[in-house]
Amino acid sequence: MLLEPASLHAPMERGYYAEPISKVCVQTCPAGTYGDGLRTPPSCSASCTGGRFKDDSTRQCVANCPANSWADSPTGTCASSCSSGLFRQNSTWTCVAECDGSLFADPTSGSCVVSCLSPTYANSLATPPSCAASCSGGRFKDDSTRQCVANCPANSWADSSTHSCASTCSVGFAHNATWSCVNTCTVGYADNSTRSCVTRCPSGTFALKPSHSCVAACPSGYKASNSTSSCDDGSSGAQSDGGSSPVAAAAGAAAAGVVVLIAIVVAVVLLRRRKRSHGNHKMESTSATIEMTNPNFAPGHDPVYDVAVQTKQKSSYPASTAYSTPADYALPLMPNPSDPEYAAVGGLPYSTPSTEYSLAVVSTSAMLSSQIATGERKLLGRGAFGEVFSANVSIALIAPQHRHLFAPGAQTVDVAVKTLQLDANVRAEQDFVHEAELLRRLNRTNIVNVLAVLPAGRGQPQMLVLEYVPYGDLRNLLRKSAKSGVVWSPDEYVHVATGVAEGMAYLEQSRVLHRDLAARNILVGEHLVAKIADFGLSRELNDKDYYKLQSKQKLPIRWMAPETLNYRKFSSQSDVFSYGVVLWELFTMGQAPWANVEREQYLVGLERGDRLPQPRDCPAHLYSLMLTTWEWEPSARPSFADCVLLLQQGRSPSGTVRDLGAMVVWSTARNTK
Repeated sequence: MLLEPASLHAPMERGYYAEPISKVCVQTCPAGTYGDGLRTPPSCSASCTGGRFKDDSTRQCVANCPANSWADSPTGTCASSCSSGLFRQNSTWTCVAECDGSLFADPTSGSCVVSCLSPTYANSLATPPSCAASCSGGRFKDDSTRQCVANCPANSWADSSTHSCASTCSVGFAHNATWSCVNTCTVGYADNSTRSCVTRCPSGTFALKPSHSCVAACPSGYKASNSTSSCDDGSSGAQSDGGSSPVAAAAGAAAAGVVVLIAIVVAVVLLRRRKRSHGNHKMESTSATIEMTNPNFAPGHDPVYDVAVQTKQKSSYPASTAYSTPADYALPLMPNPSDPEYAAVGGLPYSTPSTEYSLAVVSTSAMLSSQIATGERKLLGRGAFGEVFSANVSIALIAPQHRHLFAPGAQTVDVAVKTLQLDANVRAEQDFVHEAELLRRLNRTNIVNVLAVLPAGRGQPQMLVLEYVPYGDLRNLLRKSAKSGVVWSPDEYVHVATGVAEGMAYLEQSRVLHRDLAARNILVGEHLVAKIADFGLSRELNDKDYYKLQSKQKLPIRWMAPETLNYRKFSSQSDVFSYGVVLWELFTMGQAPWANVEREQYLVGLERGDRLPQPRDCPAHLYSLMLTTWEWEPSARPSFADCVLLLQQGRSPSGTVRDLGAMVVWSTARNTK
């Protein structure tokens, strides 16, 4: 149709554009121009308005470029290649300066990729995160994942000389507790024949404790002991296993031998690490309830957490040498509406903490978000600012690097989804973002894996998609085991304890503080694999070895170390203190620690030397380990790497570990029929 003057401002037929040169309404604009529907009237133009892009395939201005072309902002076109400095991102068909969180900029192909190709490695610390031939930030090149990692995977060791995860150390010795190459074995002994740190020197060599090395002959002043394969300076004296528990006795003579070995190792660690500042005061292990009336305590209100106030009475101990500046503040424990086992610590008013974290979206897949929103879900838990539920999604929507977590050939998989409700406060949102940002950088068997982070949109909340761990948290599994009559073996206790210690050793090496380590925050998967979860309170250490709480915050009081209660300071050693409480929960089948002790008296009891009592089924050597984790002085506690080696010593070579989660499910179902 012709455009006559009287009809220039009349509505045009839908799908047509005014072509100014020929003055004809056309459906397809001529070369060099594009149909711009945002103009008045819609017309053919050499440029597009409203942030749209010129699409040569349709000769239209489009908001989203078609497949196999990318929206290039500098040129305003749907291009086959991006402008310099930009990368093709297929999930959005756009040219971006920085790829989405799970993707890396590949300069060779000019694209955002999931996995980098040889000889490059995915460097998440680069700006932008990209594929590079070398790693930055002290990370190591991992050939198995083509990524730069802070901690090498099992059976490879972080070699600082080559900056790679190596099968053998080029310099130093392989340290299995941390999967790194070290110049000196601080725990265990350096074995030159295998270039590794070993817990027992090979035949024909002897363990020399001062140098932590295996030697062919003991030096002057030492006597070679063939029975212990060590150099004895004559000062060790007679050794004793310190007794045994009913479980240890049931394990027989072989287990008794292990107890003797562990008792020796624990004694060595105690002698090497003990730097106590408590004078000659003897620490007691007692389960006695500390009697003190408290008019504000409501029995049954919260047997684990409540209002605690720093005591005014003087302790019989001198001040801690690690934290010499006391903090005179109250600990008002305000019940958390999402979990009564948390209380506020600190006398400062609530404030919005500054954060270095931004929500790096791990997946922007609209299909994944839609499938979760429209599919069936099962509620797993509900908190103050969101809920956790399970969902079933297509395996095709899971990023390739995470598919190894699921059964081969599976078409759909179960995932856990943690949400943040739309009206959550700023602090809750920052904690959610922090947890997502931190979890996506952690990669370990004993840490729960994050699969995707989905932003809020179209009435849907922010969602953190995690691997689904079928048997829930450790505390509930222990309690269900006791209720259903499923008896744990000594090897199964140690298996879980070791898994948790290995996960925490990884965090320790990564300079991450968990700050909420408890049985309720450890998930249990198939074959009794323990996975540390709930990183909402976690913090990363920068230049200091501790983190100081700057504002009032709800925290798990009866899992907390004394320096945290006294000085609001957190370190890996305060996590070790909490780990000892986890061990106690484990051997008591999920009992609540300090359940009969009023809140104000918890710290008073710790200062007096009170510690949780030895559980009935806990062997003496493992209770000795618990006591070392509860040392008043942080520096006297073992590291998590120490704990791993000590627990590995206690494992029976022929011990079996059953899938206790499946047994509990079956037993519970049978008992309810």
